[in-house]
Amino acid sequence: MRKLITDGPGARSEPAEKNKRDGSGNDRRLDGVNEAATRHRYAVDFAVDGDIRFIAHNDMVRLFARACVRAEIPVSYSAGFNPRVRLSLPCPRPVGQASDVERVLIDFRETIETDAVVARLQAQMPAGITIQRATALARSDSSPPEWMLYRIHPVPADAEALERRAALLLDSDVVEITRVRHRDQKSRVVNIRPYIDTIRVAGRELFVAMFITHSGSATPSEVCRALGMEADAINHLVRRVEIRWHEKLPNPNPT
Repeated sequence: MRKLITDGPGARSEPAEKNKRDGSGNDRRLDGVNEAATRHRYAVDFAVDGDIRFIAHNDMVRLFARACVRAEIPVSYSAGFNPRVRLSLPCPRPVGQASDVERVLIDFRETIETDAVVARLQAQMPAGITIQRATALARSDSSPPEWMLYRIHPVPADAEALERRAALLLDSDVVEITRVRHRDQKSRVVNIRPYIDTIRVAGRELFVAMFITHSGSATPSEVCRALGMEADAINHLVRRVEIRWHEKLPNPNPT
């Protein structure tokens, strides 16, 4: 698109300045700047508890996008006619599940002190979400999870019997479960044993550690089902208590 300049003897047409609209309704001017080269990625760790744990993944994404706008954090936006805040949740949390170790990746247009990120975001959070820390990452880092630890409390099963079943499961090379795809009800049999690291019973608590691999992983409900428990009845009893992330630190001397 070109605009016509008619004032003065040097009347001419020139390319119209490109505008984009940010989440607060203000125009953002690119002025030829390569936005991708100016993005700075941060990992923001947070906890989810209480009733807010029942909101879905897409609602959590929108919650953080709106919080960034209200906090006046200089976030980066996607291109196109409907620009969105560049953020993602690398490990989506099932509805109803509490967690001490959630993470959202947010791209900023400039570097910010991590303490300021925590304070400004926490001021915009609803009850049940606690911002714990912010960490600067390499721009290309997707921060994939490698390992997770879950706690199920209280365990709806006899502890001694559960310990015996857990020992048998860990001694097995194959632990098959049937997965059903909800959209078309198609099922397939999956061996989840390669994804299970450890299972530990401690009184009324069950701790399950699992690997997250390129080929997939298992869920706490699948492990509980393999242990003879009613899987559908335990999701609201599950809490993520630890995640190990594969991270790339930012280059201190970018070229």
